[in-house]
Amino acid sequence: MLKLFFRILLFGLGVFTLYIFGGNLVNMFTYRLTGEVVEGRVVGFAAGNNGNTMVEDGTKRRNGKTRARRPFFRYAPVSGSTDSLTERSDVSASTISNYEIDEKVTVVFSKDKPQDSYIFGTQVILCNLLVVCLGLFMLWIGIGGKS
Repeated sequence: MLKLFFRILLFGLGVFTLYIFGGNLVNMFTYRLTGEVVEGRVVGFAAGNNGNTMVEDGTKRRNGKTRARRPFFRYAPVSGSTDSLTERSDVSASTISNYEIDEKVTVVFSKDKPQDSYIFGTQVILCNLLVVCLGLFMLWIGIGGKS
């Protein structure tokens, strides 16, 4: 009975992980192919896990461990425009290769919704891909991997 409970829990967690991170990955590549691609700059980092407050330090320290922060980036949705949007990334990349302030990034977004944007970079893609693989592994165990 306990094994069934954990399999259901792992299956649900795997589905949730694939929905969130896999959806971001699909949107990034879809917007890269069919949407707009512009250059943006990193302007700050999120102070908390889900906060909208910007700080300048790209890493946070909690309980002696260093963790990456999610970057805020600014971009002009129309090329040559003086208006710009500032958005927060859904993924923080990694502490090994975090973004720096004023670093140039490639931003992709939908033509219809410029506020739904993503940083299209190796760091973010690899982080999303790693979490998607973890979600697939959880699904495999939940469905009936080795007992």
